[in-house]
Amino acid sequence: DLVRVPIDTLKKHFAWIAEQEKIELTDGANELLARAADGSVRDGLSLLDQAIAQTGGHVDEVAVLDMLKRADRGVVVDFMRTLLSGDVAATLDKVDAIYNNGADLSMLLTDMMEWTHWATRMHPALHAGDGINAPYTTEQRERIKDINAHVSLNTLSRIWQVMVAAVPEMQASGNQKQCFDMLIVRMMHIAD
Repeated sequence: DLVRVPIDTLKKHFAWIAEQEKIELTDGANELLARAADGSVRDGLSLLDQAIAQTGGHVDEVAVLDMLKRADRGVVVDFMRTLLSGDVAATLDKVDAIYNNGADLSMLLTDMMEWTHWATRMHPALHAGDGINAPYTTEQRERIKDINAHVSLNTLSRIWQVMVAAVPEMQASGNQKQCFDMLIVRMMHIAD
């Protein structure tokens, strides 16, 4: 049985390949590629190859985020803060900005689910630790702690359930943007 290769192992392997090929690969870009590979060396190498081809050999975090059509984790943390503030208009404005910047909304949903998972694990009511293993910078983890001070575990659980239910909706939707906007409205009212 094949098992998923740990992210640190993938990162070391990709860094070694970049060194052998005389490619500049920043640590942030390497981290993004290793996470996107989801434990598969083959998928990770394919992504690395694609990133090299698109950048001409200087692979940085901005290029990989653009290639993967993902929003930066800091953007996701800020987005979730706005969403959980209850300001529907501001949240939908942020969705528009992220979408117009080229982000894939299915990937944004995945990133929001990742954020909710880690925010739940880091919630002080659980006493489960400070999320040191979370894929966020120290500053981003502090911002999650600040958000958690104003959000209940029940709210995090409810928005998680709505997001999980929305995954097949997003895949089946003919218009992802409309589907995502409606998801945001539903999530904000359920979380209220």
